[in-house]
Amino acid sequence: AWHYVGKKVDGELCQSCHKELSEALTRGVGFHVQSKKEGKPCLSCHKEHRGENAALAEWGGTAEKFDHNRTGYRLVDKHQTLACEKCHRPEMVSSKELKKRLTQRKLATYLGVPSRCATCHTDEHRGQFKEACDSCHTTRGFKPATGFDHTKKYKLVGAHARATCLQCHPLVADATPTAGPVPPVQAAQYARYTGVNDKGCSSCHQDVHLGKFGGRCQSCHGTDSWTKTRISDKDLKFHAKTRFPLKGKHQEAACNHCHPADPKGGIKTKGFAFAHCTDCHRDAHLGQLAKGPKGYVECETCHDEEGFFPPRYDVERHTRARFPLEGAHRVTACNRCHLADPDGFAAKLDNTAPKSDQPLRGNELVNFTRLVMPNKDLSRCESCHQDPHGGQFNRSSPSKDCATCHRVERFTDLRFDHTRDTAFALVGKHATLACKQCHTASNPDKPVQYRGAPKNCGGCHTDVHQGQFVDVKTGITPCERCHRNDSFKPSRFNHSDTAFTAFALTGKHAALKCTACHPSLKLDGKLETVWYRGVPARCEGCHVNVHAQPSGSSR
Repeated sequence: AWHYVGKKVDGELCQSCHKELSEALTRGVGFHVQSKKEGKPCLSCHKEHRGENAALAEWGGTAEKFDHNRTGYRLVDKHQTLACEKCHRPEMVSSKELKKRLTQRKLATYLGVPSRCATCHTDEHRGQFKEACDSCHTTRGFKPATGFDHTKKYKLVGAHARATCLQCHPLVADATPTAGPVPPVQAAQYARYTGVNDKGCSSCHQDVHLGKFGGRCQSCHGTDSWTKTRISDKDLKFHAKTRFPLKGKHQEAACNHCHPADPKGGIKTKGFAFAHCTDCHRDAHLGQLAKGPKGYVECETCHDEEGFFPPRYDVERHTRARFPLEGAHRVTACNRCHLADPDGFAAKLDNTAPKSDQPLRGNELVNFTRLVMPNKDLSRCESCHQDPHGGQFNRSSPSKDCATCHRVERFTDLRFDHTRDTAFALVGKHATLACKQCHTASNPDKPVQYRGAPKNCGGCHTDVHQGQFVDVKTGITPCERCHRNDSFKPSRFNHSDTAFTAFALTGKHAALKCTACHPSLKLDGKLETVWYRGVPARCEGCHVNVHAQPSGSSR
């Protein structure tokens, strides 16, 4: 009988059938261990005789609100966001009885899922490591493996620290691919981590010396760079014994940049030319430089082994060229005059590679700068400089070139004298003005106007008299008749001088202010000017004729 007569439901009897639960309680694992510690009987959660479709377990809420910590396996990070059925599936349960129960009724139980990583996840390393997964990985994510420390196995230094994982740990095809409930990241292949360094350097690197120098690569090479050898630290004593001691940049060059591959294996060390720079290096200037007295281009006159830049061609050497550098030209950057011309040199590019069986030499520096400019008349400034005056000045002869006004020391340092070199002498206030106050450009795309700039006052100044004194013959207002260059006021006008007016000021007229007879007028209701021309000269033009009024009237 399942129930003893006269007794309540006995938990021991429950465990006699639910052996998987009894085993878990014995081992002290799983959710029911906590209930046992709290003294809860089976009946507190599992109710009987409530119908076929009634729930067999009640814990006071939905499955999503269940406190998983009570199972002894705390859900954190990515596990915390998973739905229950992602992990609680028949294929993940190890007990046959529980599996059978789950096939009969979905989610009939949540028991029986082991907490090992391999229960749900495929072993991405295919058994290469004996350590537990959590020794390297966390539930926050498979990558990065924050617990892994490469220094414990093989310390990565130099270029090894910059290498990607797959450069040393190649992908290997999985002969017997397996997949757990969670599909693997790499189903058909996996990265090989064990046994990758069994043979030392040659496990990953090819021995270009074919064993001629033994198997201890580290005796010459370091992990910083394959081309930077330890031999360099010893002043390259072994290469100093050859006909070509290594100096400067040659010490940093990879061996195979100078030593081509030997058909028999390894590298070639004899039988190739190296007497001149062009034996190994292409002509970087693409044939612009003439051969010297020795029959070849003497690169060493400007360059050395320390580097192509900077060259030793200085200002003093330039004085012996077609264009000696003077003034501001001495401090001008070379590339301001010597421009790059890659299109012009395209045809010559393929003909400048050295005649060598070493292909790497063809990839060296090529300088497309124009050093020689035979088509330019270097005696003329416009050969290099743009005319900022837009052709306003005639420079048809050397005597009328840019140097007529400008000095080579500085463009703004002028020889130009306005009084001597133009028909408009600067006197009075004109002598204190900046050039741009009279010489301006009509628009931003046009040059500043110098030639043809107006010489009469009206060309620059507004006629404050609004055309009252325009010369009818020339159409120009002769401002200079009354005004000086020193100041617009006072004027030279004299009312008593018949050269200016026929109306001399006498008597009370002499004491009047100008505005008494010359009022301000508005023309067209907008422009305002003082009335001078056409002011009445007769008395009745300004005064009332009192004698013409009727007798007895008041004045």
